[in-house]
Amino acid sequence: TSGKSGKEIHLPGLTVERSFDELWIRHKPGRKKRERAKSGYNGFEYKLSFPARIRIPELEGTLTTSIVTAPEAEDAASRRAAVGRAVVIGIEGRLPVIKVRSPNPGDRFRPLGAPGRKTLRRYLMKRRVPWSERARVPVVVRNGRDSDEEILWVVGHGIAESARFSSGRTLL
Repeated sequence: TSGKSGKEIHLPGLTVERSFDELWIRHKPGRKKRERAKSGYNGFEYKLSFPARIRIPELEGTLTTSIVTAPEAEDAASRRAAVGRAVVIGIEGRLPVIKVRSPNPGDRFRPLGAPGRKTLRRYLMKRRVPWSERARVPVVVRNGRDSDEEILWVVGHGIAESARFSSGRTLL
């Protein structure tokens, strides 16, 4: 039967959840409310340095950063897709404070090649990321004007237009 993604029913010893066009059946003793951190986000944040290897225990993973020269970046950009496990980000001027963090409610960014800004929630929904996994998608941000943060990279999904690689930029 049709229904919204993220809906679930509880049967004796089982939980059945719809996630877009998939149906997940899990063994689960008793009826239990869906556990969710405050605002649906798990709240991690780490300042990035360059070069570095940052362990992110909340995601059971590691993020590695480095500064590369223009020829290395052009070679890397031609071999790897921006949505993959590695990305080249262009930064103009002095290196700003850059962090990796969990998504925050109301986060917005302009995906590479898109005509306008989108909410991160809607962007991940359109990319068919299940509701239960959206809070685990790390974002790389830099401090912008007036201490606002600007999303540069939605890890594993896409980079922002403002992080487009072009000549004259520092490459990360």
